[in-house]
Amino acid sequence: MNSAYDARKKKERTEEFVPPVVDDEYNLFVHDLGLNSNKLLYTDLFCENAMPLYEQSSKYIREGILLDLYKVYTNCKPLNKNNLISEEQIIELEQMSNPIFAKYANMRNAKLHAELEKAKSNAGYYEHKAGETEAESLLVDLLKDHKGKVVLIDAWATWCGPCLNGIEKMKPVKSELESKGVDFIYIVDESSSMDKWNKMKVGISGSHHLVSSSLLDKLKSMFHISGFPSYFFINKMGQVAYTHTGHNHEEIISKINELIKD
Repeated sequence: MNSAYDARKKKERTEEFVPPVVDDEYNLFVHDLGLNSNKLLYTDLFCENAMPLYEQSSKYIREGILLDLYKVYTNCKPLNKNNLISEEQIIELEQMSNPIFAKYANMRNAKLHAELEKAKSNAGYYEHKAGETEAESLLVDLLKDHKGKVVLIDAWATWCGPCLNGIEKMKPVKSELESKGVDFIYIVDESSSMDKWNKMKVGISGSHHLVSSSLLDKLKSMFHISGFPSYFFINKMGQVAYTHTGHNHEEIISKINELIKD
């Protein structure tokens, strides 16, 4: 039985591959691609697709433009995720034979630093750490600077995909809601990466708060909700009018508009 099986598999492996028939004119476009051009080394496509392969065999790359580009690629990768390049990485680039690479990295680093500082100074952004209070008084602490306002409290996490999706969906309508007297409060707990939180929050207008996981759990339990994202809808009297877990964009906008009219 095994011999019959082996014979069948061998036949499958040795069957001749018949390539599809392609008209000669179809291949003419290859001549115009210029695949032998050195300029391809500088394209984003090369860096995104070819360079990761060289990470696995960098010790075999000879001195030259390819090794230089590999060093630039690996040292500048943090910039693609809005992370500044470290001093050590800058020094490594400055030690390269061609000074243009360090100049390029410093230019991008300085640009990103300016963008982050500008975001932090945005009037719609500030932060503070909420104290270790009981859940009942945590709301008072969170809302003390928002008296008389309709407030949406968004309990989210940096690792939560639906949270990030919900935040993005709210961005186009936030300016209009803020002009109607709506404030936005964002709270995270210790389950979030503090490094990611510090970088992500600068692009989210509103007030940002870090609370302990136990305190946030107590707050959610008090209103019989759990999970991320969780939303607390606060009316103009500072009371929790609604709560909801999960991002339902239409429902969130509807509830906010109801509170604006009250």
